[in-house]
Amino acid sequence: MATLTTAQVRTLLTPLASPCCVSLYMPTHRSEPGRREDPIRYRELVQTAEERLRVKHKAAEVQAILQKFHALADNTAFWAGTTDGLAVFGAGDLFQTHRLPRTVPPLAVVADSFHLKPLLRITQSADRFQVLGITRTEAKLFQGDRYGLERIETAGAVPTFDEAVGTELTQGSREKLAAGGRGASTGHYSSTGARKDELDVDTGRFLRVIDRAVLDHFSEPSGLPLVVVGLADNLGEFKKITQNRHVVEDMVTGDPGAFSPDQIREKAWKVIEPRYLARLARLKEDYGTALARKLASADPAAIAPAALDGRVGLLLVDADKVVPGRIDRDARTVRTDQLDNPEVDDVLDDLAELVLNTGGEVVVVPSDRMPTDTGVAAVYRF
Repeated sequence: MATLTTAQVRTLLTPLASPCCVSLYMPTHRSEPGRREDPIRYRELVQTAEERLRVKHKAAEVQAILQKFHALADNTAFWAGTTDGLAVFGAGDLFQTHRLPRTVPPLAVVADSFHLKPLLRITQSADRFQVLGITRTEAKLFQGDRYGLERIETAGAVPTFDEAVGTELTQGSREKLAAGGRGASTGHYSSTGARKDELDVDTGRFLRVIDRAVLDHFSEPSGLPLVVVGLADNLGEFKKITQNRHVVEDMVTGDPGAFSPDQIREKAWKVIEPRYLARLARLKEDYGTALARKLASADPAAIAPAALDGRVGLLLVDADKVVPGRIDRDARTVRTDQLDNPEVDDVLDDLAELVLNTGGEVVVVPSDRMPTDTGVAAVYRF
């Protein structure tokens, strides 16, 4: 499954010609019998969206808006490949589906912009991380959080061993790879002397190319910490050559090919958790310091005009809280309302979109780690 990226989320922030944006979220299943029920649950969400649209739109207009949503319900091939969650967006000519690596509560939102907080939680939560499993001849990349880990498709971005070393492959590696077997990939070599030196040269070349490719194509675009998993010799070599500032100093020792994705997740989370808790503590401290200097707020009504002016540098958003309403840009204030109004979304979601569009940072935080009880905390640039 292709990993959802911040760049993909940003495509949904672009103002649309259509004033009516439909956002659907639902949990899905990887296997039967749950998978069989997914299209039924999806149709129920589409029906909810239709009822809300009919409040302000004629029947023909509603059917035109939901045409692609209805077509998806009948796409049996699509429903055969579900994961843990699904997000579907539609407005005008835009229609996007995203399979999600974690479950999400069922939700249908009809508003003048897309509801993106669940996606932001996946792409910008403080507990997100990536994992790189390395052997002498192979690299695998994963992304996830404490709850789940998904393999990232790296074809075309991260070279294979042959692509990385190619014609420079030493005779020692040619013989070892030709012999096949577990040792060819994991690094369990018994060679000594000059032959081992040749193998080490090839490993070094491979790891340098992998390090650069992962940095350029995945670490820098995501900004996520990277946990490296591998045998001791390979980890030692990687530590020497890596130029990736996102690599976590503590690495996981072991053959990545012998671990299941869930085992890799558990081992990586033990490395990430202290960093995660420390980061949340720093964010809360930053908020407290800014608040004392009158450069912070927990009031959505006060944050809205600051966000419109591009003054919010950091926005902490409660992952689970919803504040129904909308931001009135003309009056520069917040109007509370009900979610069944087709022009109303979650105020917290709208604030997050504003901050992202003005270059600020948004971090989605678990409720019990928020420094406020309003669902939001903003630190101002000035």
